[in-house]
Amino acid sequence: MVQASWDEFTAGFDARDLELIEAFRAVAIELPDVTEHVHRTEVQYKVARVFASGYVKSHWLEIAVDLLREAHDTVGPGTRPGTS
Repeated sequence: MVQASWDEFTAGFDARDLELIEAFRAVAIELPDVTEHVHRTEVQYKVARVFASGYVKSHWLEIAVDLLREAHDTVGPGTRPGTS
């Protein structure tokens, strides 16, 4: 992906779109050691690797969160031996 500035990424956003993406940004950059990578179509946040990205599509904030470790102790049907 091609790097872009925050202004290039948010160009064309209406006030509500900008409010949503800036709220996501505020939470992400408060985490320790996070770097922001802005592209023309999305913004990504990483420490050692990308763990979250977001973009606005049709006035909806779309967020992807990548788990950095495997979840072992899950709860729900079929997650414990002898259950279905």
